[in-house]
Amino acid sequence: AKSVVIAPNNPLTLTDAIAQAGGIIEGGRRDKIEIYRRNADGTMSKRTVDMTKGEQAFQPVQDGDWVFVPF
Repeated sequence: AKSVVIAPNNPLTLTDAIAQAGGIIEGGRRDKIEIYRRNADGTMSKRTVDMTKGEQAFQPVQDGDWVFVPF
């Protein structure tokens, strides 16, 4: 796992974040990427993203998000 720094005035897309972290290794499930985000009330939410569908690959990530690419 590798951390990626998100600059305050430079939004980062999911594609950018994964690229900066070194990319998806062989066998990584591009269709089942999980994004975990802490909500204002302290709970965590999870979204599953299919990067094989173009528009989903370009959604923004936020400071504190965790991105997990399963095998």
